[in-house]
Amino acid sequence: MTAASEPADIRAPDEVADHLYRIAVEALTNAARHSGCRTVSIALRELPSDIHLVIADDGTGLSTDPATGDGLGLKMMGYRARILSGTLSIDSKPGIGTRVTAVVPKRA
Repeated sequence: MTAASEPADIRAPDEVADHLYRIAVEALTNAARHSGCRTVSIALRELPSDIHLVIADDGTGLSTDPATGDGLGLKMMGYRARILSGTLSIDSKPGIGTRVTAVVPKRA
């Protein structure tokens, strides 16, 4: 597993940090349980108005469209991003892996 943060010390309100943490936990849990991956990377990046969280694995990918799947975990990740007025995208291709990206605005 690799992890990177840019900058190294990102400050976010507790609500933002909590939801991003829970999105990351769900994405990592899914990768560990279902993907058969060998590697997972986590990247957290702070921009002037947004925070970007990306979790990517090199596993088997999802066999169904994540937007229409019936997995509660995927729905909860999207719900958490929307609570923060953000977005969640899941890019997955069978045999290539899955990339979960959450983009949420920073709040003061």
